[in-house]
Amino acid sequence: MNANINGTPNVNATIVNPSSSPLLVRDVDAGRSPFEIRLTFNIDDGSAVNQTRFDVPSGKRLVIEHVSARVQGPAGQK
Repeated sequence: MNANINGTPNVNATIVNPSSSPLLVRDVDAGRSPFEIRLTFNIDDGSAVNQTRFDVPSGKRLVIEHVSARVQGPAGQK
């Protein structure tokens, strides 16, 4: 079966479950306590790379949502 939908449809749904078989739901944000970390490091003269590390706090799970970087060098250095 194929259906063509034009515009935004309105959907009304009623879920009927007996008390012996309730609809299961959960709060996905329950117990959520995010943390943020800022890492700073220098790239030594004559080197093109450097690295840093950190440990994920106990009881936490690593989820990377955003990464940004700012690079700044001495005047005249490329």
